[in-house]
Amino acid sequence: MNILGIMIGTSSTAALMKNGKLVGCASEERFKRKKNIGRYPEDAIEFCLRQGGLEPGDIDSAVFVSHSFDYHHWVVDRDCAFSMQDWLREQHQYWWPKFYENKNVDYFEIFKDKIIPEHYTREIVTEFIRPDRDIRPSLLKNHLGDDVRNIQTVLHYEAHHHYGYYCSPFREERVLSFVLEGWGEGTNATVAMFEKGVYNELYKTPICNIGRLYRYMTLLLGMKPNVHEYKVMGLAAYNSNYQEVMDILSDTLYVDGCEFKYREKPTEHYFWFKERFEGRRFDEIAAGLQHYVEHIISEWVRNWIVKTGVSKIVISGGVAMNIKAMMEVAKMDEVQEMFVPGNGADESNAIGACYLVHAKNCQDSGIAPNSIPLNRDLYLGPSYSRDDVKVAIENHRDKSFKMKEDVLPEEVAKIISGGDPVARFSGKMEFGARALGNRSILADPRNINIVRKINNQIKCRDFWMPFAPVILKERADDYLLNHKNIESPFMTIGFETTPLAQKDLIASLHQGDLTARPQILTEEVNPGYYKLIKEFEVLTGVGGLVNTSFNLHGEPIVNTPEDALHVFFNSGLDYLVLEDVLIYKETESH
Repeated sequence: MNILGIMIGTSSTAALMKNGKLVGCASEERFKRKKNIGRYPEDAIEFCLRQGGLEPGDIDSAVFVSHSFDYHHWVVDRDCAFSMQDWLREQHQYWWPKFYENKNVDYFEIFKDKIIPEHYTREIVTEFIRPDRDIRPSLLKNHLGDDVRNIQTVLHYEAHHHYGYYCSPFREERVLSFVLEGWGEGTNATVAMFEKGVYNELYKTPICNIGRLYRYMTLLLGMKPNVHEYKVMGLAAYNSNYQEVMDILSDTLYVDGCEFKYREKPTEHYFWFKERFEGRRFDEIAAGLQHYVEHIISEWVRNWIVKTGVSKIVISGGVAMNIKAMMEVAKMDEVQEMFVPGNGADESNAIGACYLVHAKNCQDSGIAPNSIPLNRDLYLGPSYSRDDVKVAIENHRDKSFKMKEDVLPEEVAKIISGGDPVARFSGKMEFGARALGNRSILADPRNINIVRKINNQIKCRDFWMPFAPVILKERADDYLLNHKNIESPFMTIGFETTPLAQKDLIASLHQGDLTARPQILTEEVNPGYYKLIKEFEVLTGVGGLVNTSFNLHGEPIVNTPEDALHVFFNSGLDYLVLEDVLIYKETESH
């Protein structure tokens, strides 16, 4: 059965499943080159069909995520197109009048200058796009034709649950699945039990506003919501004087047994907290917020484990992207095994929708849904041939560079060990927010000065933001305090580190608390990537590298060879490996 999953929203995404196996998934931002673009994912859908060798009529089920759909944010493409000034305009001209002046404010009138595409007139927006009308099936049919059949929708949070569970290594046992997010179709925190793949909902609530709180604290601190939350998390480790901020937050949402409740419910999540935090240091707010989130999530998860007696857990949803909170959950005595999937945010629901529909089809056919094949990696995007690489290189013959074909992993490892970062473009593009070696910049983790070098060359990250390590699995115990052997193949859980890690991998650790957000790599998952790191280990004795995403600041991770060369020639990078072709700039030192 061929299932096409489509998520329209922040970083719109498409995924394709054939007979229970994921064969492709990519976000539209990688094709349109606009970060977090929330438009109908035309290019991503076409990629999935090519990847599966399918025509539109071969699709047995096309599945949109969410029964309901927020056209306000879609029409203005808020998470892609909004500047900081637009986010503040939304607060002052829409939310303030709505909450504090009891006014019925027209969102489209405020943001008529942001309506995308330009041919959407004010009248079309008002008459055609209504909350009671779902135009997503029409968009799909307009794109692929009337051959597309069985178009359906699934619940947003159920897609999250199915993504988390079916991407986990758990199958036979009972597993508790938690979803925490900013918005989930009337809910933002849910708990479910999977028993041999069969889904059973246990709890849901619309009042767990952790995701929304973090979003607007990000704005309050002068950073972009739905983009820079990770910066707030990174900043938090630099302040230990956060108790008063945490006390203010604790007087709002709290955990009562297995439920969320409010002591005092904020009117909204920007102005209400702005009044209470005025005059406090930015890092104090960040630290208090982060520790509050860690505490409240841990308490809630712990109570559900105690209630159900099930200690194998999966956590997904946008809030699961908070790797420090996941670290604190993983450390709890009550947790026996834990899995956090590769990208818990909404774009992963394209995959979750495929799993959800396929699992229900299995049950209807009398097939145990836990027989669905494991998906052990996120290399689900486009790959490019040697000819594609050659064409892209030829397009830049007017520039000054040298090249070497058939470059070997040991040669690349030698460049890295000599102190130069190398951009690696190889094989299938990763799905999700984190580069996992195929669209990565790799560097020597022993020298803390490499952080400054990468930032000066390309990344332009805030000084307090850490990079992350990729670690060979057989060296994980040397570097990570991970006594439960929790899997971390996708950089989704933080870990405390050993003294050896603080020597060998110092450039890839958080400089405030020396924690790591590792990709623990096996040879089976990515042999070429593994071989490169193994060669670095032969040269240096170090079983890991700095791994950061291959992109210019503010742009999506690269997709094509042309994208890779664009970044290379518009940054200070000196070395790029395109498949097995080494491109390097002509400088006095090379």
